[in-house]
This record gives sequence, C-alpha cells and structure tokens, in this order.
Amino acid sequence: MPRIYSNYDPKEYEEVKAKAESMGFSASSFQKYCVMLYLRKDISARNNSLSLVQLSADMMNALNGLPHNSKPFIVSSLFRPEVWSELSSSIKHTLANQLAKYVRENPADYTVHSRVKGEPVKYRKL
Repeated sequence: MPRIYSNYDPKEYEEVKAKAESMGFSASSFQKYCVMLYLRKDISARNNSLSLVQLSADMMNALNGLPHNSKPFIVSSLFRPEVWSELSSSIKHTLANQLAKYVRENPADYTVHSRVKGEPVKYRKL
C-alpha cells in the first residue's frame, strides 16, 4: 500500500496527536481521516465520511442500550448494517479500538468474552 510521509515540528505534532487521541485516532490515522474529508468536499454524499464523533456517539448509545448480562457482541453489531457496511476499514478499525479502550477502562461494566486471532473480539456487558 502506498504511503505518504509528513514532517511536523514538535509543537505541531503534539497538537495533531492530542486532537487525534481525543477522537480515538492514532496521529497517522487522524491525518488520513482529515485528508480524505478535505478531498471529499461533498461529505453528506458519502456515509464513509460520517463524523467520527457522531459514529462514536452512536456506538456508545448502542452500547449503553444493551441489557446487563447481555449475550456476546462485536463492534459491528452496535451499528445498523447499512452504516457499518459503508465504512472504510480504517474507520472500522478506529471504532473497534475505541470500543476496546472503553471496555478496558470500564471493567466493572464490560468484559472480553472471547478473542480469537483473525476474528472480531467478542465483548459482554456485565
């Protein structure tokens, strides 16, 4: 896969990194996200350009709506199929990482049900 490298001074890098982390991205994923948003000026015409903030909020709403002692679930089950299927693999990966971080930070409420190489991680709401 082709790569594009960018150079930032330390202050710029810290700004990019802080904003990226606040949105659940790595610095490089955030850079790609911003570039793709810029290139696709008609954002409303493409589901893949839905705001990551909105997608994260939707995911958290679905997560909070799960019953306690729920059956195992994967990240994609927190979205309508037509939304999930239109997202790029980069956005899906970012959302999966956000969910994993949330589960790690909330062990009293959520747990990893199973983790099998090559398959989505399954979680459970306690």
